[in-house]
Amino acid sequence: MACALVAQPDILFLDEPTTGLDPQARRQVWDIVGAFRRGGGTTLLTTHYMEEAQQLCDRVAIVDYGKVIALGTPDELIASLGAEDVVEFALEDEEGLTLKLCESGQAVLDSVAEFAPDLILLDVMMPGMDGPTTLQRLHEMPDLGETPVVFVTAKVQPHEVEQFKALGAVDVIAKPFDPMSLAKQVRAAWERSSISV
Repeated sequence: MACALVAQPDILFLDEPTTGLDPQARRQVWDIVGAFRRGGGTTLLTTHYMEEAQQLCDRVAIVDYGKVIALGTPDELIASLGAEDVVEFALEDEEGLTLKLCESGQAVLDSVAEFAPDLILLDVMMPGMDGPTTLQRLHEMPDLGETPVVFVTAKVQPHEVEQFKALGAVDVIAKPFDPMSLAKQVRAAWERSSISV
C-alpha cells in the first residue's frame, strides 16, 4: 500500500487489503484509506468483509460469479437483507421471550431504557451505528451497563470472537444461523451470562 500511495494517485485499487491482518492492523489500514479518501482520492476495493465495505465505501457492488447482484450504499444493502424478519420469525413464538426489534444502533439506544431488556441481541453490522459502537454507548447508559449483550455476526474467527467478548459481549452467535435453533442459542447465552454475574 505504501508503494501505491507514494505516487499520490487519484485512484487507489485495493484487492483484499486486510485479509490475514489482526484487528489492530486492519484498523490502521482503514485509517490510511480513510485519510486518502478525505484527501479527495477514489478507492476501488475488493473485500469479503461487509464491515470493511461499510467503513470504507460510499457505494458497494456485490458480485457473484461475475454478475452484480446488488448495488447501493452500505446502509441500503444492510437494510435490504431483512435479517430482522428472520430473527422475529425464529423468536416471536418462543415462550417467555418478549421481543423489541430495532432497525439501527440509534434505535436501540432510543428505546432500550424504556424497554429495560434482560438481554440484548445485536447485529455487528447495522445501518448508521455498528454493533460494537452501540455496545460501547450502552455501557455508558445508567442501569444498562450490566445488561448482557450477544452479538450476531458472520465474523466468527477465534480472534474476532475474542475481540467482541473483550468489548463486553457475553457471547457471539454465528451467521448464518439456523432459525430453528436460534432461541436455544439465545437462551444458552442468557443462562451463561446469569451464571457469570
